[in-house]
Amino acid sequence: MLYRRSLDRNEATPIPGTEGGRYPIFSQDGQWLVFSAQGSLKKLATVGGGIPSTICACPDTPMGITWGSDRRIVIGTSMHGLQIVDADGGKLKSITTPDPAKEASHVLPYFLPGGKALLFTAKPHIWGTRSNIELFSINTGQRKALIENGADARYVPTGHVVFLREGTLMAVRFDPKNMEVRSPAVPVIVGVLQSLNVLTNIQNSGCGLYSISDCGSLVYVPGGIYPDLKTHLSWVDHHGKADPVKPLDGKPIVSVRLSPDDKYLAYRTVGKNADVWVYDLSRGVSRKLTREGRAMHLTWTPDGSRITFAYSLAGVSSIFWMPADGTGSPEELISSKYALQPGVWSPDGNFLVFVESNPKSGDDIWIYRKQDGKATPLLNADYEEDFPDLSPDGRWLAYCSNESGRAEVYATTFPSPSKKILISTDGGVAPLWSRDGRILYYWNIGRTTLLAVEITAAPTLAAGTPRKLFEFSTESISYIRPYDITIDGSRFIIAGRAERMPIEATRIMLVQNWFEELKRLVPAGKK
Repeated sequence: MLYRRSLDRNEATPIPGTEGGRYPIFSQDGQWLVFSAQGSLKKLATVGGGIPSTICACPDTPMGITWGSDRRIVIGTSMHGLQIVDADGGKLKSITTPDPAKEASHVLPYFLPGGKALLFTAKPHIWGTRSNIELFSINTGQRKALIENGADARYVPTGHVVFLREGTLMAVRFDPKNMEVRSPAVPVIVGVLQSLNVLTNIQNSGCGLYSISDCGSLVYVPGGIYPDLKTHLSWVDHHGKADPVKPLDGKPIVSVRLSPDDKYLAYRTVGKNADVWVYDLSRGVSRKLTREGRAMHLTWTPDGSRITFAYSLAGVSSIFWMPADGTGSPEELISSKYALQPGVWSPDGNFLVFVESNPKSGDDIWIYRKQDGKATPLLNADYEEDFPDLSPDGRWLAYCSNESGRAEVYATTFPSPSKKILISTDGGVAPLWSRDGRILYYWNIGRTTLLAVEITAAPTLAAGTPRKLFEFSTESISYIRPYDITIDGSRFIIAGRAERMPIEATRIMLVQNWFEELKRLVPAGKK
């Protein structure tokens, strides 16, 4: 719940009626406290308290809230742009829509004086640290780029805009009349806690834990941005004995695939940089394939000559491929207005099975035909269908679905789904065929145990009883399986559960008369 603390006292007191409350802001006159709770946007009088009233339903978790001088409230969202509602109540209405070819979300709005325009943060990707600050006119709907490489901007009465750049509070001079930046950005405070470089889209908003009053007080929480993950990549035998891949130990690796000849390992990194790499298992050296943008899940072509991967310079990810030896540049194979993730090629190289994340139907499994370059849905019911993997003979597709109410592993005929059998018995995700097609492996829902199921393919597909193979905690990954198995089936290669270095928010720093320091660091220019 929310708490209130007077600056002349050491203790904070809970605010009745704010149970489950998050993302609090004050109205511009300070008379109201606005917050999100239980799927609604609510407000509470700051004097007298009472029972909070509901402004509107708010199904999307707000990523920034701002109150204008004309009593309009704007919120940012992770997928649906900026939305506006009257402070007295109503329905949220979209006022911006992210261009899926250029950006992923519009978040962290902040009204400028007069309530006719606002600052907001445009993110080219849901993850990562890149973002830009733009200006939006409420009356005309026009957008204007203001600041590159920044997030969570606020205007202050000294004629400055302050914002965060990877945990550093920056400031520029700003002309509110002409809506123009009038100076280079200058760092003013280093190490402000910022929700950035996190692997969940809601937490990776770019929001900074700071606030500035009109009378010149600054309050902030120290901390900076979140550091990259550290994972431990290991060879794991059937008894669960792990042997670390030492040259890759500690890198932020979350998914891996062995080449068809077991000589190379393709992997992707996450965090500030999300790239595709190829590791030479005999020489112990890595080669980076991508140079910019953000890469996601990957797979090899059956002949081992190319890596196929999800990739985006901005907006949703499409499917690209490029030579595994690093020559050439990424070439787009499949695009959509929704995010795509490659799963696996058929053994003959004629089909690519991939996942499309559709906001209406959820994750769907599609098939791409190399011969004509066309893609069509394979499994697209109104529930999640993901983690596709093909049997070595290309006749059967294993996948995951939550049609029963929880994630389970199934198998069906390929390339035309007809007969379907249940593989798992107590939930499961991320199926993987053995190279001889006789066993299907999968993880329990918590990704702490790998299970194995004996498979009989003739005359029809039949599955045995799942048995526990070993316990090993791996990272939680969506859409596509993140681990692999050797040709002889003796070892798996698995990225263990990531180490997340904690950022402890144990202090709140208060700086009074901060405007004097701001004006010293970023002085006003000539009029």
